Amino acid sequence: MEFFQGKIKDYKKETLTNTQGYIDGDIKGNVGTSFSFLHGKKVVSGKTKGKIKGETITTYEHIVSFDIGDESFRLLGDYVFKDGDEIALSSL
Repeated sequence: MEFFQGKIKDYKKETLTNTQGYIDGDIKGNVGTSFSFLHGKKVVSGKTKGKIKGETITTYEHIVSFDIGDESFRLLGDYVFKDGDEIALSSL
């Protein structure tokens, strides 16, 4: 087991975001455009029908990194530190 103690310097906090999921569905329809030379009008008509469903999940990982002396550390978790904080860590 190693033991580290000292003041935090070069503190950084990151949040990694991962979004995954699916979208499933179908849309069917007709859309038409025509131009009438006789009346000088553009006519747009059409119809659509369908459905779309899906599910997404977003996860967040909070990571902090900092130095104590000549050693660098990276911890997984939403820790609240700042440069100059006195800290003690041990490895398992």
